[in-house]
Amino acid sequence: MKTIRAVLAALALFTTGAAGADCDEHSHLNWNAQWDAGAAVMYDRFGDPSLDDGSLTTTREDEADIGYRVFVGVGFLQYFGIELGHADYGEARFDSQSDGSGSLWAAGPVTTTVSVEGTDLSVLGRVPISSQLNLVLSLGVLNYKAGNVVAGTTQITGPDGVTDSIRDRSPIYSARLEYLGLSPLRVGVSYGRTETNSIFGSEFPLESLALSLAYLF
Repeated sequence: MKTIRAVLAALALFTTGAAGADCDEHSHLNWNAQWDAGAAVMYDRFGDPSLDDGSLTTTREDEADIGYRVFVGVGFLQYFGIELGHADYGEARFDSQSDGSGSLWAAGPVTTTVSVEGTDLSVLGRVPISSQLNLVLSLGVLNYKAGNVVAGTTQITGPDGVTDSIRDRSPIYSARLEYLGLSPLRVGVSYGRTETNSIFGSEFPLESLALSLAYLF
């Protein structure tokens, strides 16, 4: 009888300990009131923002650049969070050739350079994949500044150039895969996309691949 009681007591102790270990192992699933801060290195790809009057053919594109982003976030309701970030997406250059058949550009080269930086505020949704992996989906607003430098020869004024910038807002969304095995650090790989405006009013896409490192408080 004493042996049976000892076995039952040992089994109860083992079960309690295993439950506690499992709770510790999965404590990252509770996102409520947890803060994190981090930084990311981004590979950014720009769409062509050139003002095309129908005469342009792009001959060379330097459409990608390396940028960075810093961010801070807080979780709530276990699987949701809010994140505030600031990013410099770098710049891209597009060298085009006009055949002179349009209403704006005379025959000759047309060069467009664009740069984007901005601050974003997003709502996050977290999907646990395993004890060490999360999928984080985000949807937010990017408050950005897009700068444009355009140089070419117009039909009316001859050689001409425009340097200007525009401030606007646009939706931004991303998907991030997080690795949690280095707690309290989180390593993430993400894809993000937004649509930004040029000074001419035309939209161009901006896509980012990012590698991030965050510290969980």
